[in-house]
Amino acid sequence: GRGHPSEAQCARDWTPIGTSVPGLAGEFFMVTGTGKYFRNIIVDPEVCVAIIELDDKGENYRIRWGLVEGGGPTSELPTHLMNHEVKKRVSGGKHRVIYHAHTTNTIALTFVLPLTDEVPVEEAPDFYEQVLMMYGAEEDPETGTLYALPVGPLADAAVWDGPEAFTTGEAMGWFTSFIYSLSDEAKADRYASPLGDGYGYFYPAAELEATVSTYFEGVTPEMLRADTTLYRTAENGYQLPALPEDGERTAVALGEVDPEGDLRHIPLTLSAPDGTVTRLRLTIRLAADGSGYQFVRCVPDTAVAL
Repeated sequence: GRGHPSEAQCARDWTPIGTSVPGLAGEFFMVTGTGKYFRNIIVDPEVCVAIIELDDKGENYRIRWGLVEGGGPTSELPTHLMNHEVKKRVSGGKHRVIYHAHTTNTIALTFVLPLTDEVPVEEAPDFYEQVLMMYGAEEDPETGTLYALPVGPLADAAVWDGPEAFTTGEAMGWFTSFIYSLSDEAKADRYASPLGDGYGYFYPAAELEATVSTYFEGVTPEMLRADTTLYRTAENGYQLPALPEDGERTAVALGEVDPEGDLRHIPLTLSAPDGTVTRLRLTIRLAADGSGYQFVRCVPDTAVAL
């Protein structure tokens, strides 16, 4: 085997980063090497990755471990460190990973759609399925069937006609579905209640309000904070009760979308495990430049519950 490099071998010369990141001064980072493939890291990490140290000004780095066969960190190092500096500041140090990848499906998509930012997001394949997954559904990877997550507006078959009718509880339920893919450990750490153990998740006001306002047209922090049973002024956040148990889920079927100007009316059929069928009409509004959308309302379609 190669053996282990000495401390002197590890502590290589200081090298300019190519930018200045004073907010990261003295920090250590694990980075891939230039020209290295992520899939090879598990095979030979000492060759593929390095641990680097930044100097006390955030202007230079030196390799403290790794890349034993030579080479330097990824050419994206200046950009990644600049992003890290911003994420460290805005997340209070919680966001610690930046993952740069060349994903096969995304690359393939560039051959399907014209390479112009004027192409509306609506033209992306499976756009409306993606809308429903943003609204609280997930796809069964084996069958392709959409199911409502155990918490969120689809799980509750929530009906709301405009922002004034969208309750704080529904907003918190949707936000819980929005972060559902995070591990239980990550959620327990990030959203630990200041009230102590035994309480549900606690969502900081700034994070929940900004996220909900981004996706729901006309919903403001003032509207959300009006429910003083869920919004806690002293802690400046929203206390979530215990989550429901995960059992059999409601299937979600997408009907033919009805366009109306910049609105898109999306018929939904929710088929619950007990045989109950509910039909809803979810409306979104496309951004003027076609780059995104917001949820506008969700009302009964034919008011049928069989």
